[in-house]
Amino acid sequence: MFSSIALGGGGVRGGIMVGGLAALEAHQPLVFPKGIYGCSAGAVLATAVAYNIPVPAIREMFSTGFNLSSVIPSINLTTLTSFTTQKALFPMDNFTKAVLKAFDAQGVDLRNAVIDDAPQKLYITAANLTTRRTVFFTGKVSTLDALRASCCLPFVFHPQILYNNVYVDGGFFHHNMHTIVPHDCLVFHISRAELQITPERLKQLSITDYAATLYEAFRSESHTDNVVWFKNDSVSLLQELTEAQKKGLFDDGFAQASRFFAKRLPEVLS
Repeated sequence: MFSSIALGGGGVRGGIMVGGLAALEAHQPLVFPKGIYGCSAGAVLATAVAYNIPVPAIREMFSTGFNLSSVIPSINLTTLTSFTTQKALFPMDNFTKAVLKAFDAQGVDLRNAVIDDAPQKLYITAANLTTRRTVFFTGKVSTLDALRASCCLPFVFHPQILYNNVYVDGGFFHHNMHTIVPHDCLVFHISRAELQITPERLKQLSITDYAATLYEAFRSESHTDNVVWFKNDSVSLLQELTEAQKKGLFDDGFAQASRFFAKRLPEVLS
């Protein structure tokens, strides 16, 4: 059995990890005495797991509570004119409302919560641009502050100021969480299946997918045996998902994780 788990980023593709959790739960309870680590979209998911929210309810949270339109406002003149001063397009007010609403529906009030309030040990990562290091928020840090910092996609959301330091998305310095968590920690990692950009593919890529593909392409994608590497090109990093696409992500995550556990778990249990 795995005693700790790390859930990485992936934008709206985060639903693929919910399918992965469903596959894992078929083999062991989602109880992790050595801790739950979360980065970006995975930080929201990790918080749900740390509060012992059942997988079907987590799936409902991601399906109904985190549509792109509920998290990112529409672009307007004010948004564009403030870009140079704010260094990004949007504040994180809508994101905060979406998080509160999703957790409220499960009977979890995060308004004044600190990370230590979670029943299971929780660590939320963010990139500290002031010290140029990835940090693990835990203990008495506000859960909402940590989630905002961890999910602060550069140039999309305004950088977050905490403790007189500047923070952005938890995956900015360390895209692969297995490089910063304990070696025996189970890691869920999402990436594109195809990083090569051909002339034909260049025409089809959205600007966000193009930027994300460039970002992933120059980083090492080597993984240890404890990494469930979800490869998916079916949806963009930032797009409004249909119900069919949400179901497809869950099913894909379940299938990929099931194949991993069929091979890996006998080694873990031996």
